[in-house]
Formats: sequence, C-alpha cells, structure tokens
Amino acid sequence: MPLRSPAVVENLVKRFGDFTAVAGISFEVRPGELFGLLGPNGAGKTTTLKILSGLLKPTAGRAWVAGYEVTRHPHQVKTRIGYMSQRFSLYRELTVLENLEFFRRVQGVDRNRLQQVIRQARLEPVLQVRVDRLSTGLRQKLALWCAFLHEPAVVFLDEPTAGADPFQRSEFWQTLRRQGISAIVTTHFMDEAEALDRLALMHRGRILAQGTPQELKQAFRKRWQLFAVEGPALRKVREALAQRPEVASVTPYGSKLHVRLPRDAPFPTLPELRGARWYPIQPTLEHVFFALVETPA
Repeated sequence: MPLRSPAVVENLVKRFGDFTAVAGISFEVRPGELFGLLGPNGAGKTTTLKILSGLLKPTAGRAWVAGYEVTRHPHQVKTRIGYMSQRFSLYRELTVLENLEFFRRVQGVDRNRLQQVIRQARLEPVLQVRVDRLSTGLRQKLALWCAFLHEPAVVFLDEPTAGADPFQRSEFWQTLRRQGISAIVTTHFMDEAEALDRLALMHRGRILAQGTPQELKQAFRKRWQLFAVEGPALRKVREALAQRPEVASVTPYGSKLHVRLPRDAPFPTLPELRGARWYPIQPTLEHVFFALVETPA
C-alpha cells in the first residue's frame, strides 16, 4: 500500500453469522483529506471504522492505517489514530481539565502539548467545569481536541455532530479544517457531507459511488434531470406522475414535488398539472444517494 496514505481499504468484508455488514468495499484516504462514509443507519459505516481501528477483525479483505495492516499490527494502529464517537467518549462527571489530563496520560503526551491544545481550543474559561454541564457544542469541541491531542496520523469521527445545531456543526468543521488533519467521517446528514473533500456513499454494506460532492452530482446530471413542481392538488399530481413510465421517481419535498426523469426525457404533459408550475432544479447529495439506491448503475 502507499505508505503516505492515512488509510487504504481493499475488498473489505465483515459478516456476523448470516448477516453481511460490510460487503467488499474499497477506498483510499489521501493526506489531509476529510473523507466521508455517507449513508443511513445500518449501512456499515461504524463497522468499517471499528475494523480500521483494530477493534474488529474483518471476515475478508485487507486494510492499512498509517502504514500498518490493521489485522497484523493492531497495537501500532491504535497508537496512531484518534477516535471520536457520537457519545463523545468523555467522562461526564469529570471537569474539562480532568478529561484532558486523562487523555494526555493515556496517550503519552507531554504537558507542553496539553497547554498548546488548551490555548488553541480556547478552553481556559471552562477548564474547571464538569463535562455534564457543558453545552452539546462544547462537549463536541472537547471530544474532538481529545481525539487529536496526541497528533494522530488520522482521526475517525463516528457521527460526530449528532444532536448539534447548524452553528455548532459549522464551528466543528472549521476547527477540524484548521488542523489540516486527515479524517474519516461517518454521517447520515446529506447537507453536512457537502463540506467533506470526498465521499463514499454506502447502503447495506456496499459502496454505491465515490467522489467529491461535485463529481457525484455531475454524474447524476449526466444521467438524470430534476424538476420541482408547485401548485394545487399535488397529491393527484404525484399519483398521475407516478404512473408515467418515463418518471423515475416523484417525491414530496415540503410543499413541492421533486420529479426525476432521464436526461433527455421531456416533462410529461398531464391534465392534473393544470394550474401547476414546474421548473428544473439542481440535485443535492440526497437526490444522488436515493437515485443510486433506486436505480443502481
């Protein structure tokens, strides 16, 4: 494997009895890259992270992290990664400083590095505050800094912003970007995934597609076109459109319908559309994901 790659996965498989959680996936994370595993719960994202962390053994396939094969050198891997789960992995009954000091000792970090992190993260005002009294955003911030206190080669972030508001999410990603660190991020937030460098879209243990957010949306546009429909009696409009063979999907989005058609197909002319307005729109990652699930390449 390329030794400079923070993580490389080749044909990874994980089965639990008759259930296949990860079904032959492959990807590579580049230095300094925020790489996302995007998909719903049960897609195999967390299982993949646990294998890469040396916590689970794969059924088949190979994976390397920080230059070490995870099944042959799990200890070396564990010392070179940071891990943050949606539960934050913090001790809620301890203060901020006590949590930092605990992780410093476990990770073998000197006190100079700890003081540097406290300054960079601007944690001085809350050092003596118990973690269970912090806001969700501050707990996430603390957990993130604990994860890369020892300056790991790569950080694994498992649904790291679950429960956070949009402002807290934005601050979280800005902090991560400023560190220039390599990370693998699992998320089911389609809008949040737009901020990542590259993505692997996962469903039922498989990778449906990989690329930057723009590349994934461009691939969608080469195959499909997307329309929004507004107007009265949208339930009848939806039922009528769903009967048309050229309509790939018709889905409610708030007070509108989103209609997916093959790239060169004209928009259907239907009596039910009288009084309605339809117009082309650009796809989001959510549109890309569901198109791949419903009509895989």
